[in-house]
Amino acid sequence: MQEVAYSAPRGDANVFMLIFGWGMFIYAGMVALYFLARALWSTDDETGEAVSGEGTALREPKAGA
Repeated sequence: MQEVAYSAPRGDANVFMLIFGWGMFIYAGMVALYFLARALWSTDDETGEAVSGEGTALREPKAGA
């Protein structure tokens, strides 16, 4: 049985699909890491949400800027 598996002709389409599959796998991992990093390390300024609470004031822009 192993002789049949190892002697099967391989075409270029298999190589292209392998490269495409690995590329999509790596891309999906990078996108997942991007969203994980944003969830763990983003601040309220980056998300655009205004957070107000006791003892906190919204920052005003500097007059000279």
